[in-house]
Amino acid sequence: MAIALPVFGGCNSGVVQDQILEANTPDPIADARSLLNAYITNPAVGSEAMDFDDLVSRVSGVDADKGAKLEQLLGKAKQSGRVNQSAAKKLLAEFE
Repeated sequence: MAIALPVFGGCNSGVVQDQILEANTPDPIADARSLLNAYITNPAVGSEAMDFDDLVSRVSGVDADKGAKLEQLLGKAKQSGRVNQSAAKKLLAEFE
């Protein structure tokens, strides 16, 4: 015995879904700004260093020059365990 259930799709259901996905897409530049702001306050590098490569990749996908500069700063931070605060401030100004 089969039961048929009505399907309510609506005309604009695909458009609504696209808008929802677009609104939830993270902005890599905003993520980088947030990270840089945090390092200006506290330059110690913690477990977030595991995500540096992903962030650099996402930023590079939007702006290759900014991605390269971010990669250089975060690469040095991985090695030393600290972020150069003056370099972070300078880079943050470029991300504004």
